[in-house]
Amino acid sequence: MVNELSQNFKKLQIFAAISLLLLSTLFLFRTPGITGHFSADFKSQIINMDIEQSQIYALSTNNPEPTHISSFRLSGEVIGEGSVEVYIESKGQRLLVYKNVREKEKGLPAVTGMAVAYAAEPEEQETLLLLNPITKVDWSGGLSLSENQELVEGPFSNKCVDTCYIEMPVSSNDVYNLLFMVQPGTKLKINKITYNLKNGKI
Repeated sequence: MVNELSQNFKKLQIFAAISLLLLSTLFLFRTPGITGHFSADFKSQIINMDIEQSQIYALSTNNPEPTHISSFRLSGEVIGEGSVEVYIESKGQRLLVYKNVREKEKGLPAVTGMAVAYAAEPEEQETLLLLNPITKVDWSGGLSLSENQELVEGPFSNKCVDTCYIEMPVSSNDVYNLLFMVQPGTKLKINKITYNLKNGKI
């Protein structure tokens, strides 16, 4: 009987030690703000654009020498119930920056690293990238959604579907198309561009 109680007590001690270790790990890593990748030098540029019709902008910079961008993110707001897509296009290739589609939530929302990039933004504002309108586009919109997806209305921050990690030289000669595809009746507000320069250099 004494041996049985002793064994149960040891099991209880082991369980308590493991639980304490797991709780300590949870509290230590609950905020993914310390990672090797996101210690990079993020820049932000306020642009404040209201887009009520699909259109194409030229994305470039005044620098004659290429500036290599390794991450490109957008923040803003979708007003209305229609669909929105934003792409960077070059030589027929399109990279999706943002679309207002999400998976319907089941249980707890997924934890991502997007907030880390937001926390890494500097206070000062850079003016590196230039956006110049080229032409308007006729687009009826209407994204194909699965039964587990839904359109999202409201603000969004630091979105980058295919452009979180890229190798994009931008200069006065390296010009890209930035496509804003907005379904009629919906408005897209772009407040800010956040980007990372390769090696942190301009």
